[in-house]
Amino acid sequence: MPIRHLLPLLLAVLAAAPPALAQYKWRDENGRMVYSDLPPPASVAPSAVLQAPARRTPAPAAGGSGASAKDAASAPTGASPSPGPAAAENPAAAASAPSIADREMAFRKRRLEQQDASRKSAEAEERSARVSAACNAARADARVMESGVRVGTVNERGEQDILDDAQRATRLEAARRVLREACPST
Repeated sequence: MPIRHLLPLLLAVLAAAPPALAQYKWRDENGRMVYSDLPPPASVAPSAVLQAPARRTPAPAAGGSGASAKDAASAPTGASPSPGPAAAENPAAAASAPSIADREMAFRKRRLEQQDASRKSAEAEERSARVSAACNAARADARVMESGVRVGTVNERGEQDILDDAQRATRLEAARRVLREACPST
């Protein structure tokens, strides 16, 4: 039989194969990604476990068999992961522990909140810088108008126009209004 006829048959067999019952993914102490069908060792922190299969609740121990609930929990259950020392002491805590998806959602929410807070902080700093620049310009304009020095402007034809007393008073009042309304220190 030619190899080209075997390839589709091989692909069909692989596609029909059931997936592994339990797949674990975690980062080891060196930061490398580890994939396994066995639970991670006890030395791996629960926060380092990135993926674990759904937990199965162990069957209750039969009353007359002499087996305790702790023995039933420690008995191998096939695909159930090792719940860890905290879960063995408090099964309610193990059941209420957040799943990886919940932790991921919480992480994303915290990250969005941090980004929002930093954006608001940057906007506040920018607004403060604009107000400070406007106040400095108004103070400088008020000082110049109060000094009595001749002030000129350049018109649209490129000629210099000297401000008269009415124009000087108008600019001084505008600078003082900016200082009153926008600048808290003056």
